[in-house]
Amino acid sequence: MLTEKGNLSINISTLFFILCAFIFIEKAAAKDNTSDISDLSLNDIAYLWPTPKSQDDVNALISADFLINDGELWPEEKFNDVIHFAENKVNGKDASGNIVKISFVSGIGEFEGQLKERKNWKVVGFRVDPSAPSTSPESIKQWGSIPQIRLVLQPVTVNESGVVTIHDMTAHLPFNFVLNTTWPFQPDKIAFEKILNDLLILKKSQQQMQASSQLEGPLNVNSNLMTKNFADQVKAFLHDNLSANRLEFISFMGTANSDQWIFFNLASNALSPNSQLLHVKPSSTSGFVGNRIGNNINQNFDNCNGISTAVLFNNAIDTELGNTVQCVDSAATSSALPKLQDIPNIIANPVNSNVMNTDCVSCHTESTRRSILKLTTVTADQFKLPELEPYVMDDLFPKDKWNVRNFGWFTKDVLTDPKPIISTRAANETASSLKFIKEHYAN
Repeated sequence: MLTEKGNLSINISTLFFILCAFIFIEKAAAKDNTSDISDLSLNDIAYLWPTPKSQDDVNALISADFLINDGELWPEEKFNDVIHFAENKVNGKDASGNIVKISFVSGIGEFEGQLKERKNWKVVGFRVDPSAPSTSPESIKQWGSIPQIRLVLQPVTVNESGVVTIHDMTAHLPFNFVLNTTWPFQPDKIAFEKILNDLLILKKSQQQMQASSQLEGPLNVNSNLMTKNFADQVKAFLHDNLSANRLEFISFMGTANSDQWIFFNLASNALSPNSQLLHVKPSSTSGFVGNRIGNNINQNFDNCNGISTAVLFNNAIDTELGNTVQCVDSAATSSALPKLQDIPNIIANPVNSNVMNTDCVSCHTESTRRSILKLTTVTADQFKLPELEPYVMDDLFPKDKWNVRNFGWFTKDVLTDPKPIISTRAANETASSLKFIKEHYAN
């Protein structure tokens, strides 16, 4: 027979066991209901809006004057600085000596005034990057690590008949999350972890939606953004995490009347025109033209300064693809040098190439050059991350020779149905970013 003391001992032991079991079950249930940063996928850190088809679709987009927590997304003063610089400061000369400058006349000219109105510039996508300009250890040692939310805006207009037109101009607005103001930059990890956790909340919201299955694999257009409730959640995400003082510079791309591409970066204070970078599109016959600095800044391959896509626009390039790249460094040995056909892979590899060592035109034309020249050979210079492949849906790659969109919408002219675009380089950068997030920020 058990004593009273024995009964008490058994009861306490039983209660302790039940309590432990309850805690274990509660924790297990909590784990099932929560997400970890490691659960993020490619489409959770890169949002691309569907192209608008109607006035209502356009009205639902986020405009440049969208309110964020301490001001506006693209403040009017900074917007006017960029437009003024594009109109009056950016120019070069082509091979014939003709002036090349950005034109705000689109189509037959009816859009000129509208392209200079801030309300007509819409967010078409954004990407979250844990370490700009690169996630490679060598780059971080040299330049530091800048977590960013990078927004892509394009002008969208609607005429009196309700016809939507997407124009071939782009602005990139990178918002930096750093602790210091000079190179090498130190990341604001607390702020960036909040961003990642907010992205997890958005992911969880999407898992209950019809299009969620389309977003677990390669990069794709996010059709959930057509749902008002989810679109409002994304607006709240941007409102809460963006701050005007984090917008340090703006990149801009426009076209000239002669169909030349022009890229430039403008510091947010617009104080030093000499610091601007101007890249003019390669012509189809004579490589880079105009006021260029492309090859002069490219340091994206060991022993070979100046690798760019410029040579891939030469008329006879089809017969020269097996030739070795010509290098500035006379000490480089031919056996260590890539071939011309390898250039797109070098440019698209974020380990080799980034905004600090590669010109804008190259980064925005590697995919179309690869497509047009039918370059399918896998080389040692190709970015490889097998666990995340494929990085992007094939039908989103840019293929038209005039398409310099990395992440956004493209239309060959104002009468052409616009297409969502994701380049090889943008996809590689996103995959590299996701790998870095999982290695350095996962719980």
